[in-house]
Amino acid sequence: MSLFKRWWLKTTSIAIVALLIGGGIALLSPRISISTEGNFVSINLEYGITARAAIEVTLLGTGNDKATLEYIDVSVSDIAVGNFLFCCFAVDSTFDSFKYYYDGTNFEYITTPDIYALNAGNVKCGICRIKAAHVSSNGAFVRLDGSASEAKAVTFYKVTGLVDYPLDKYNSSIGSGTDASTGTTGTLSQADELVIAATGVEDEIDDPHGTWSGVTGNEQFNATNGGGDASNIQVHSVAMVVSATTALTGVDAGHDDTDWAACIATYKMETGAGPNITNVGGDWGLGVVEESSTYWANGSEPSWPLTDPDAKWTVTNNSGASVDIYIKGTNFTGGTPGWTLASTPGEDQVVMVAFKEGDGSGDGKTLTLNDQLFIDSLGDGADIDWEMKFLSATSHSNGDIKTATVTITAQLE
Repeated sequence: MSLFKRWWLKTTSIAIVALLIGGGIALLSPRISISTEGNFVSINLEYGITARAAIEVTLLGTGNDKATLEYIDVSVSDIAVGNFLFCCFAVDSTFDSFKYYYDGTNFEYITTPDIYALNAGNVKCGICRIKAAHVSSNGAFVRLDGSASEAKAVTFYKVTGLVDYPLDKYNSSIGSGTDASTGTTGTLSQADELVIAATGVEDEIDDPHGTWSGVTGNEQFNATNGGGDASNIQVHSVAMVVSATTALTGVDAGHDDTDWAACIATYKMETGAGPNITNVGGDWGLGVVEESSTYWANGSEPSWPLTDPDAKWTVTNNSGASVDIYIKGTNFTGGTPGWTLASTPGEDQVVMVAFKEGDGSGDGKTLTLNDQLFIDSLGDGADIDWEMKFLSATSHSNGDIKTATVTITAQLE
């Protein structure tokens, strides 16, 4: 079968990439672009310069319950050891615990929120966190436990890049009306912090929720319904990364005129300014790509173990501490059929393998859907050379022009 005529392989990072949400610094996103005319393929790598560790926020989802269950569950995946899980909750008045079930049965939990506001007898709103000690598996979920007789609603976040004990500044407030304010935090301890704000409003899901100002981004909302405003709860949360120590106030304005409770908390970033990592390398031109063929970034198979002369790139740690670097690949998308990364080449399947200095011929990291430790405990000031291998598909089930993308990252974890 013929080779497809055009496809693009992009990476958010083949080297090191950092994501900052909200304030902070902007980084060039390294990428590989592969273009073909007939059988010709060229790969160009554009590198970000110095990168840094960053706070990354992932929305895990929301849930609500109107007195039918004692708990709310939201399924989660890709939870790694050290990830922080946050729960923003709104309940009629009580809160029992926030749990992370990492295998469907065993769990980690916390019973005291970092901050909460109680508008007595009407609504309680708070922010909880757990630092995961176990990797998620089949059946993983997060849960808010409460009372079956009360309305409850939650939003969940996953966050990386925080110190072990991150809570810094916080405040809370209660009131009645159309505008809810969290109150103002103290001056932050460091410029790079995560700020989470949440409101609980005694209202239904089909009534308006407010609009955030002061703290914005990564917004989530959920609420209960049925039986009138007084027996329902809305939760509305935001999560923003800032780049200054300025005290913060979150205002959630424009919901219905009713009772509310609001809170805000800030969380410190790991090592403040973050590790300083650089990656040096050049373009990789494959030339003509044949089916069932192997290509090396540096032009030919290295002598083993891999050493500097046979490697295409070098990654250097200037952080002041040792760091671990992970590598990850995700599926191609686009085209019919799509193109996928695989552990061995097949029809419509290619393989990419990363090798680091000292690896033998069978010791590389094959890029799959999961984070894989690529460089372990790279010391401050140390560098490691690395190389990529590309194994083309055995055949192509559709020769039409198509577009495909794959994400590959090697990043601080």
